[in-house]
Amino acid sequence: MNRKLDNGIFLIDVGYRNDIPVALVEKHYNENVEYIIAFNYKIDNNKINWGYGYYYKNIDKAMEDFKKVLAGHNLADTFFKKERSDKPCNTR
Repeated sequence: MNRKLDNGIFLIDVGYRNDIPVALVEKHYNENVEYIIAFNYKIDNNKINWGYGYYYKNIDKAMEDFKKVLAGHNLADTFFKKERSDKPCNTR
């Protein structure tokens, strides 16, 4: 999937964790790119909104964690262990 939405956002992949819709999105702003695992998202009029998300600078780590989410895992455990230098940032 690669669907372009408004405001420089690309929908990379979607799925569910425990009946909650989850999306992996790529967001472009200025000259920066960030990847977001967006929980409880909705798309309306080609715009996406989500309840909360985990933000990444590294696409590989974002995709790895997205697969974990789809398998039912909780990313809060990854965030609090701080095992990697590219830690997700839960700020939304």
